[in-house]
Amino acid sequence: MAYLRNPISSLKKIEKNYRHNILLRFDKHIFGQYNEPASQLLIGNYSGGHNACGIVAIYNALALLGGSESPADIIKKIEASKSLDGVPWVAEGAAGVSMKGIVRYFCKSYSCRLNRNDSTNNCDAEIINSIAAIVRIKVSLFRRHYVTVQWGGTQFAIYNETGRDDCCTLHSSIDMWLKNNKYSAISMVLINKRGNI
Repeated sequence: MAYLRNPISSLKKIEKNYRHNILLRFDKHIFGQYNEPASQLLIGNYSGGHNACGIVAIYNALALLGGSESPADIIKKIEASKSLDGVPWVAEGAAGVSMKGIVRYFCKSYSCRLNRNDSTNNCDAEIINSIAAIVRIKVSLFRRHYVTVQWGGTQFAIYNETGRDDCCTLHSSIDMWLKNNKYSAISMVLINKRGNI
C-alpha cells in the first residue's frame, strides 16, 4: 500500500483490521459514527470514532440502494484500493476516505455522478433525482464530514448528521440545512441504479 512504507506490513494491517471489524455487528443503517459499534471500527491505524464518516456514508448509501456489504468489507476494499484521504502520514486512516475512493467504490456497480459545488444553492434539486447522495460538507475551517442523504418525497433524511445521532434526521431542504448551520457542500456523489442518471 502507498500509505504505509512497508507493503508487507500494510497487507498485515489490512488483514488485522478486517479480522477485528468483521466481528462487529451492525443494523441496516449506521446513524452515528461515534456510537458503538461504529466507534470501534479500525481504518488504517485509527479507530472509527473520528474518521469513519466516509465508511458510514458508503454503508448507508448501499442500504438505501437495496444492497448490503459489511463495514469490514467496505473498509478492506477502501484500504486495498489506496483510497484513504491525505498525504502519507495522514492517509493511514486519520482523514478517513477520499471522495475519489467513494466514487470509485460506487461507479463499478451503480450509476453515479460526482458534483463539485462552489455554492450550496442547488443540492436539493440534484439530490431529489437520486436514490441516494453522499455529500461532503465543510463543517469548519479544518473539519470535513460526509453524510448520506435521501429524498423521501416530502423531506430529506440525513444519516450520520452529527456523528452521535440515534436515527436519521429529517429536513425540508438540504440547502437551508447547510445555510442554517453555516456549512458548505464541497462535493457530492449522486447515486442511482444503472441507467437512472
